[in-house]
Amino acid sequence: MLSEGKNESKLKVLQVINAEQMITSPNLGLKGKTDLVLYCEVTTKKEGNLEIRRCFVPFELKTGEREVALYNMQVIFLKKKFNGSFRL
Repeated sequence: MLSEGKNESKLKVLQVINAEQMITSPNLGLKGKTDLVLYCEVTTKKEGNLEIRRCFVPFELKTGEREVALYNMQVIFLKKKFNGSFRL
C-alpha cells in the first residue's frame, strides 16, 4: 500500500517480463541493466473513485551498502527511460 496525501495506491505484480534487461539511452550516451522488468497494476483511490492503470516498472534489488548518488542517478535514468518506452 502506498499513500500520498489523501490518495492510497496498491501495486500488484501481474508478470515478470524480463531479468537483466539491457536498456540504453543514445541521447545521454548511457547503457545499463535493470534487475527485473515487471508488468504491474496500480489501483488508486481518489476522492472515492478507483483508478486502475497497468504499466511497466523497472525493479532494482539493492543489498548491503550503496552509494547514494550513484543509486539516485540510476533511479532517475530508469524513470526517464521507462516513461512510455515499453509496450506489451
